[in-house]
Amino acid sequence: IFTEQRINPYLELDKIVFVDITADWCLTCKANKLLVLENKSVQSFLLKKNIVKMRGDWTRKDPVLLKYLQDNGRYGIPFNIIYGPGKKDGIILPEILTTNILKEAIIEALGTVYDPEIPVSIWELGLVYNIDIDEKNNILITMTLTTPNCPEAETIPDRVAEAVSKCNNVGDVRVEIVWEPTWTQDNMSEAARLELGFF
Repeated sequence: IFTEQRINPYLELDKIVFVDITADWCLTCKANKLLVLENKSVQSFLLKKNIVKMRGDWTRKDPVLLKYLQDNGRYGIPFNIIYGPGKKDGIILPEILTTNILKEAIIEALGTVYDPEIPVSIWELGLVYNIDIDEKNNILITMTLTTPNCPEAETIPDRVAEAVSKCNNVGDVRVEIVWEPTWTQDNMSEAARLELGFF
């Protein structure tokens, strides 16, 4: 059962919280439920990652839920949002859930993983070459590092897998390090170049 006051205590325990505001009369809510939220691989993932699920019932309009929706810039349902230790304001998901939406949430999660020697995320550095998602939402991330001698070569893949695993609707996550093509400064985003003073 959803109450906004229950979110922060879970975040303080480094838990991920998935909030689903739904209603019996909402057809899009039912489609999301049938096609995504009740999918066996999704249910298994949520259970395996110990993700806290909260459901708010908007069948009979509730002023507390209305305020929560409005505080998040929404005035209708379905409303799904993921909170985590690095995302205390939440990642608001679109009304209809798809693989592309999932991919965008993964990229957002990757933006929270930094190379410890460089104050820029691995996404902005251009270290992620590819994100493959299969029909069961298992994910393979192909990436590189700035150098084969990177002292964090063993920890970065684990941190990437952990960040992506916290996204909603994700199955197993694997990270594969490759050395071809070789990473160069040309891989960096404009934001990374500005941050590092390369302009």
